[in-house]
Amino acid sequence: MAARSRPGVNGPKFVELNDLASSKASGRVLFATDDWFAVAENLLKSEEPTFRDGVFTSQGKWMDGWETRRKRKPGHDWCIIKLGEPGAIYGFDVDTSFFTGNSAPKVSIQVAHLTAAQEAMFPPRKSLMGTEASKEQLQQVAKLQSEKWEVILPIIEIGAGYADTAHNYFRVNCHHRWSHLRLNCYPDGGIARLRVYGQVVPNWGEIPLRELVDLAAMDRGGICIGYSNIHFGHARNCIGKQRAHIMSDGWETARRVRKEHTIEPLYCGHLWD
Repeated sequence: MAARSRPGVNGPKFVELNDLASSKASGRVLFATDDWFAVAENLLKSEEPTFRDGVFTSQGKWMDGWETRRKRKPGHDWCIIKLGEPGAIYGFDVDTSFFTGNSAPKVSIQVAHLTAAQEAMFPPRKSLMGTEASKEQLQQVAKLQSEKWEVILPIIEIGAGYADTAHNYFRVNCHHRWSHLRLNCYPDGGIARLRVYGQVVPNWGEIPLRELVDLAAMDRGGICIGYSNIHFGHARNCIGKQRAHIMSDGWETARRVRKEHTIEPLYCGHLWD
């Protein structure tokens, strides 16, 4: 159902779509088997991963991503992510940036559409380094049988976090409406970011008939299909779910220093360049 894509200069075409799992799109982690070295919430940061040389935490080297400790028992580590809005998924970027000797060797991804009652079955999320899921928490989550969710990306090897191998792009050919996904890492290790590129599929039956809606908005299925320039900020930011906090949260182009100047007269007698 998924195929490895050969990225171009800025990745395959599907990376122009919205990141449905981003924290800025209200994506969040509901459960993780292990958060020992770095918590799973880092996967959903919209910012690119960074590296801090010589910075350590109480658990070890500071890493900008999700990193679990070595598995000394049967099984593998995994986490459950709720998408910001249910939608169709067209591709993934499993980014291992800066996880060179400690990246997850293999991953797979499963998907499901959960009801509010099913989502309520997850135990409260603490998001603390140096912790792992308790036996009781694992038993509670097991009731959802997430290991039986539909496999959208079968087990596949991913590259380590070097510049030429960190971005692992996978095109997906199953475009049903999904609300949650399970990221499996085999057997353990680190992943910097998980980008889930797709298009929101609204449930129009939940929207009052006479309510005005922004039809271009991301959470109403809007996507960016073209632009002239995205030097400082992607054009899709204009239809994002949250309000902008800094300039890079919006669409910003590079100044055209070589353009032909147009001089126009204004009503007050001044000229406008």
